[in-house]
Amino acid sequence: MKKFLAFSIILTIVISGCKKTQEYNLQFNINNLENGTAYLQTLSEDGMQTIDSAAIVEGKFSFKGSLPEPLFVYIKLSGKPRRIGLFLENTKIFVDGHADSLENVRISGSPLNEEYKQFKSLLSAYDNRQQELQQQYIEARKVNDTSTLNKIDKLWDLLDRQQNEMVLQFISQHKNSVISPFIITQRLIYSLNVNELDSLVSIFPAELENSIYVRMLKKRVQTLRNVEIGKPAPEISLDDTMGIVRTLSSLRGKYVLIDFWASWCGPCREESPNLVKAYERFHNKGFEIFSVSLDTQRDKWIEAIQKDHLTWTHVSDLKGWQSTAAGLYGVNAIPHSVLVDPQGIIIQNNLRGEALIEFLDTLFR
Repeated sequence: MKKFLAFSIILTIVISGCKKTQEYNLQFNINNLENGTAYLQTLSEDGMQTIDSAAIVEGKFSFKGSLPEPLFVYIKLSGKPRRIGLFLENTKIFVDGHADSLENVRISGSPLNEEYKQFKSLLSAYDNRQQELQQQYIEARKVNDTSTLNKIDKLWDLLDRQQNEMVLQFISQHKNSVISPFIITQRLIYSLNVNELDSLVSIFPAELENSIYVRMLKKRVQTLRNVEIGKPAPEISLDDTMGIVRTLSSLRGKYVLIDFWASWCGPCREESPNLVKAYERFHNKGFEIFSVSLDTQRDKWIEAIQKDHLTWTHVSDLKGWQSTAAGLYGVNAIPHSVLVDPQGIIIQNNLRGEALIEFLDTLFR
């Protein structure tokens, strides 16, 4: 299960300590919009963070301020579920539209938003085709048409590859723009391996070195480098189900499977019988499992452990996707596993099912 939109953008951090030299002036004119409040927001790991607000009077409102660098922001309007997303930069930006079609607002006066509009236009063809395939998939599922379902799966994979190629080409052609690292954080940061991501980040010029988006990408690369095969497994120290602190290092001298999971994760629960099988077969030979839950509700966590008969060490800080251990290991999807040798060195990633059993068989022969 993919972690959705897992990057941190906090405007107050970005602007702290910076000399105010230029200003942004964001002017809105939204027809048929009721009086209320507009909120200027950024997306953080904890969700949307409001950094400014303005009164809406007869469809008009504005935000003024200063930024050291362009930043993608969202505008939330009271009474409207849809947000307006745009790049904020130190210039005068005009946004016009209708309250009933906020997805079609017109943004002018901003070179970055013109550039981003080009990207969204290229992307729309793929998005439309994906929506068509999704609807066809739903209809085929209703009648259990496996032949059509298989064809759609292949078409989806092909379309996904073509879309990624288009995105990479756009990034290469716009490598001097802050839009490109932003697009990577939105669309590619969790789908590329560490070498692919590192190579992509290297194309950006020195002028973008301090961009918040480039810094986010470099942080991701460093996190993945820290948990590559051959590296010492970072320490994990969390409470177990009884509130007793358990550490990964306490299992040194044994082969340990670090298992990231959650009670609400269907694929994780499906993997439980395989883990039970591996534990029963190899535990007496020196194999341990150290399960780290991304749950937020203690009762659900404990209930799943008992129901699935998971009799090994379980820990969690009950912070969900904000789990400190998950962040340390760069986990963006679960189930996720890391196999550590008796010396505490990472030797494999994401072994599941029979692949795990077969690998452990070779270790304990």
